[in-house]
Amino acid sequence: MSRLHAFGDSFTYGYELSDSNLTYSALSAKHLNLDYVCHAIGYSANNGILKQIKLADIRKQDTCLIMWSYSIRFAFMFAGEKGYRTIEKDEDRWWWENVDHEPEQCLDRTMDSILAAQTIFKSIGCNYTFLCNNIELQDEIQYNSKWLDKSKWLFLPRNHEMINSKGHPLDDVHRDVFNILKERLTKEWKARIKDSSVSRMQDNSKGEV
Repeated sequence: MSRLHAFGDSFTYGYELSDSNLTYSALSAKHLNLDYVCHAIGYSANNGILKQIKLADIRKQDTCLIMWSYSIRFAFMFAGEKGYRTIEKDEDRWWWENVDHEPEQCLDRTMDSILAAQTIFKSIGCNYTFLCNNIELQDEIQYNSKWLDKSKWLFLPRNHEMINSKGHPLDDVHRDVFNILKERLTKEWKARIKDSSVSRMQDNSKGEV
């Protein structure tokens, strides 16, 4: 059966929701009648979200939802027990004291991860949609980035709570994002089914020749 994969941080994982099945992505999977696989990890950096994508078993018939996080975050593979994780502000002072964290530089690092993810999904050929969980990143992508395929993005209204939340968005916010996503996902899924049917018919006609 085809699956819906979700990638992101605590927003996509569903922290502080009444039920983890009420995330925008879980609701989308239920709407499309797809098996749901959530790869999201709390406090993920955008290069960490890219790592989630690289490790996932994604097939051409699958659908993927990716909600990118705050550009200030960055993840490293640390030696010893720390392993791969997002750099904490209250430790790892060498990073915060020696690396440029101006918004332009943070956004540039994030763009590298998003461009790599875009390449992966195009190579697989699956349906995918990118979103953001913060207004700063959404504005940069929507108005300033020239390398990204904007047709693969869902830009939420600028006043939407999902991209302006000071904490974890709750059930009603996730449902509203799902309602915005629903028409787009349904249209993509129907197109995928139609394309698959045409391909099968063409294969069958070749076999009859």
